[in-house]
Amino acid sequence: AALFGIHVVNVLLTLLTLGVYFFWAKVKVRAYVLSETDFDGDRFAYHGTGREVLVGFAKAAVFFFIPITLHSMVPELTGASLRVRYAANLVGYVLASVFVPMAMIGARRYRLSRTSWRGIRFSLRASTWDFVRLWSRSTFFVACTLGLYYPIYIMRRQDFLTRHMWFGSQRFGFDGRGRDLFWPFLGMIVLFPFT
Repeated sequence: AALFGIHVVNVLLTLLTLGVYFFWAKVKVRAYVLSETDFDGDRFAYHGTGREVLVGFAKAAVFFFIPITLHSMVPELTGASLRVRYAANLVGYVLASVFVPMAMIGARRYRLSRTSWRGIRFSLRASTWDFVRLWSRSTFFVACTLGLYYPIYIMRRQDFLTRHMWFGSQRFGFDGRGRDLFWPFLGMIVLFPFT
């Protein structure tokens, strides 16, 4: 009921501000959910602000969404040759394959740095470029194996992100294996058309 009340106020303020309040609404929901999450008798806290989320969105729009959109639309609107359009699409794909993992790790780093428990902050201490390389290499393998590499990639991604997470001076660990996820994944693919 409390979350529903927050949701109603968020929707109304987002509509009244033509979407600008969306970032503050997101922060209110995160703060509420974390403040209601209890571990060992103490609750988590969220310290992010709507302004920080808005600035992050603005950076993504300026450095990625607007350039990629223009990059894909200009050749179409100017009637460029098919070769030019294919080249533009390839460049757009390469840019996206770099930006998406950068955005993922940036978002994870931000959320963890704004989360605490018993006054101690979480953090993500990972190289962005190592994650970009993992993402790019894994995406290539997923495409080459017609998706069969996907469960292994999911586990490697989770392993990378979890092993680089810290709570104060304590590092997290991860022991999941791709092969343990592979057979359920293959079963899902086989049964998907029939279910």
